[in-house]
Amino acid sequence: MHSPPYEAVDDAYAAIVAALESLPWDDVPEVTLIRPIPRKHIDFFPGHRGHIGARFPVGGIMVVGNNFSSLKGWGDYIGSPDVASPTSTWRKVRLMIEGSGLSWEDFWFTNYCFGVMDRKKESYDFPRRIIKALEFESMFSKSVAAMRPRLIVSLGRLAAKHLRTDYDLRGRVDERVIGGHPARLLAAVHPSAWTWNGKGFRDEDFVGEGARIRYAASRR
Repeated sequence: MHSPPYEAVDDAYAAIVAALESLPWDDVPEVTLIRPIPRKHIDFFPGHRGHIGARFPVGGIMVVGNNFSSLKGWGDYIGSPDVASPTSTWRKVRLMIEGSGLSWEDFWFTNYCFGVMDRKKESYDFPRRIIKALEFESMFSKSVAAMRPRLIVSLGRLAAKHLRTDYDLRGRVDERVIGGHPARLLAAVHPSAWTWNGKGFRDEDFVGEGARIRYAASRR
């Protein structure tokens, strides 16, 4: 299991954490900010960090979810092993990454909204006023400026909405400037889509999502 690199955090990661710490969390009591050990949590990944490898993947692929689960659900999740996590949702993530043919070290898994909404219930979206109060759009721009990803992948419809990509046109690669960085964006299926009302995706669909990620990341 990989240990979180608390003592040797790269400058890009440290810059994102510093920007997150500046947000007015106390002004929005509905949101519980996650403070794991010595730093605030800005990514999702079994094993408690959003990337594999010795260094933060500047110039890599930024995978963006919506927000965290309940506080308990988040705690259970980060307590699991890293890429070998037995959860079905993470198995679908593995299918996507393996289908891309790219290295795990190219990816950073993060969220648009850094926190959980309710201490007991699952949470799937933040009200518009909370996003405005906590300046998540500005925070996301700072993350992109620090990481300078060659591709940003949104997971699911809500994350696509936050990033202003079109989930219903997932074959399209959007391009625009974010945080001064010429960004390329791609909407992808959420890994929990396999459970959706009998309309779930098959394993080969997730492998296909990975192939689309590879194509979008390789475009010049």
